[in-house]
Amino acid sequence: MRPWEVGCVLWGYVGIYGNSSLREVGNVLWEVAAGLWEVGGVLWEVAAGLWEVGSVLWEHAAGLWEVGSVLWEVTVSLWEV
Repeated sequence: MRPWEVGCVLWGYVGIYGNSSLREVGNVLWEVAAGLWEVGGVLWEVAAGLWEVGSVLWEHAAGLWEVGSVLWEVTVSLWEV
């Protein structure tokens, strides 16, 4: 069960029975879930940034591969001469 689900269950129990200590626990769990949601959002942004960096590096690697291929062809041509 996820933290926010536990919070919802406790909040529903508190709504029915009115237990203030459980209300506090539910509020704390709700805040923890909200904090985890924020952390997840930040991690998602970091992952998206790393994906972009990886894409740029991949493009550079592809370009270097092309340069290497051309240099190889030139080397082979010079070797044959």
